[in-house]
Amino acid sequence: MPYKIFFVFISAVAFLPGYVFAGNDYYGETPEFFYGGGIGFGTGDVEYVELSPMIGLRFSPQFSAGANFTYRWRSDKRYGEDLETEDYGVTLFSRIHLSSEVYLQVEYEYLNYEFYTFPSMETERSDFSSILAGGGFSQPLGGNTYAYATVLYNVDYDEDESPYDEPWVYRVGVSVGF
Repeated sequence: MPYKIFFVFISAVAFLPGYVFAGNDYYGETPEFFYGGGIGFGTGDVEYVELSPMIGLRFSPQFSAGANFTYRWRSDKRYGEDLETEDYGVTLFSRIHLSSEVYLQVEYEYLNYEFYTFPSMETERSDFSSILAGGGFSQPLGGNTYAYATVLYNVDYDEDESPYDEPWVYRVGVSVGF
């Protein structure tokens, strides 16, 4: 998609909080903290462990913003030896709920990632920043438990520089008690 479409989308999400607050009886109340995060792991030829604590503020029932911190360890056994790398970064996000289940989300991600160069098998580090925009769906499962699915597009995706294989980011999971 052209950058103009994403610029309009990101601008709309940036200015929507004023609209959300103005028509909301929650306006003027003290924001509520929320916290949580994610834990990820994978096995096989490429093993990884990821820790992602998160903290944020719920400014109204429709608008929240926060930060997510990421640490990822990888072990890649595809090349005859065990190659280990570490990544770390931070994500700033905002989310606007259009309804109790549907939301729009914008993120800025800074990632410092480690990779191997071939054929020397030396490690190098690189920084990469991304702006991701998209939306998602959450469904209550009971109590404070929700299932969610989010699809984001990396506006700054660069095939040659990105640590990701493609510009689309898919997230599916369960949120408990946060």
